[in-house]
Amino acid sequence: MIQTGSGIFATRKIFSSYSPEPLFVTCPLKRHLSWKVISKALVFLILILLTSLSQASLPYYLLRATMSPDHLQTHIELKNFLSSRYIYLHEGICGRSKNHLLASSESGQMACIKRYPKLKQEIRGELYSYHFSQWLGHYNVPAIVLTRLSYTDEFWSPWKSKLIELGWHDGDYLVVSHYYQQLSDVTLPDILRTNKTLNLTTKGHYTKTEITQWSNLIVQDYLSGDTDRLVNTLVNLEHNKHMYSYPIHNLGQTKDLGLIAYDHDYAFGVGYDFALSKRYQTLNQKYQRYQVHFLNRLCLFSSATQQKLETLSSYEDPAQILEDYIQRVDLDSFLLVKPLTKEHRTLFKHRIRHALKHLHECQATPSINP
Repeated sequence: MIQTGSGIFATRKIFSSYSPEPLFVTCPLKRHLSWKVISKALVFLILILLTSLSQASLPYYLLRATMSPDHLQTHIELKNFLSSRYIYLHEGICGRSKNHLLASSESGQMACIKRYPKLKQEIRGELYSYHFSQWLGHYNVPAIVLTRLSYTDEFWSPWKSKLIELGWHDGDYLVVSHYYQQLSDVTLPDILRTNKTLNLTTKGHYTKTEITQWSNLIVQDYLSGDTDRLVNTLVNLEHNKHMYSYPIHNLGQTKDLGLIAYDHDYAFGVGYDFALSKRYQTLNQKYQRYQVHFLNRLCLFSSATQQKLETLSSYEDPAQILEDYIQRVDLDSFLLVKPLTKEHRTLFKHRIRHALKHLHECQATPSINP
């Protein structure tokens, strides 16, 4: 769980007066300010142009699923952050492990950097979850960029000795995500703690927007196989009957953005393996039961989510549609991960169709959809 103190991952550029004591600092390059401003502006314009050109060849269904202008800018800013030249690095803010560091630039932008010594499917889970949320139009997952540690890179070379002391080695895989401080804890809504079906008539004191966000999260976690959030709550409930009153793992909320789901290590891989496990049949059945638990109690879906799922369901290999989208939006990051396996792709397609079947059954009953 990447949350300690008051900070977790975030989806937007944050300018803050927060100034933790730096672990180590490097001196800025002595360049004329006007040239610095001009060079950054040129890089920004070139990235915009390249993104526009890459989208020009997209089919219509993908054009409709590309990032909004705000999220495109956030994604570009996160990439540009890796070219910053004056950086503070801090331990113990993005996570207790030495594999997590917070980086902050002169401008006040902050990002969490998580290290993986080897290429693992958890890295794919982070990348795919972010872009899947973008594709669905949910925008509830922090912006993610992948890179590899290289001490020949000017971004990392000044801190080589310090990072080596922490166990960071050349070639390590890095997940870079925006950092946001002001996220509050979230507990499960009362309606989701019962066996009642969730729709607009049973939403209680929650607003339509709030319930729709929970609907989007439930659908997203089910399709991606993420077991380290809602499913984690049900697993712990077996041992602690008060679990529903505790904050949900890897979930926060903000007044402006609503629910923010972070840390997707188990998505698009580990969670699928739990469901497909033949060696641990009992564990397999438990996780499959838990993964459909909240979906089966959901009869409220946004029209946008339904439309996107109908689109994916019409293709023989929906995972390829998602991967094509990621390649066009962030090819550099996509090339650092392995595509989904055949078994994972089949399960992804099955879950899309199962979710749609459940949705259609809900529409055949007197439930109200937004």
